[in-house]
Amino acid sequence: MDLLAPTSARIAAFGLGLLALISLGLQLYVDVTDPPGQTVGGAVWSMARYFTNLTNAIVTTLFLAVAFRGRWPGS
Repeated sequence: MDLLAPTSARIAAFGLGLLALISLGLQLYVDVTDPPGQTVGGAVWSMARYFTNLTNAIVTTLFLAVAFRGRWPGS
């Protein structure tokens, strides 16, 4: 079974991975700047409590890996 991703799929994976990365970055920025004095570590820890943020981190990792490696993850 060929696991190579076509070029259009790699471009789409890069776009979605970048979008997910931007959303995580914006959420981290809001969490750090909203309550004054919160550290980055504290903001990451509070973000990790929500499944939406964890799912965005997984999506970012998976899609950017497909975009850069050019292969779908194996079984």
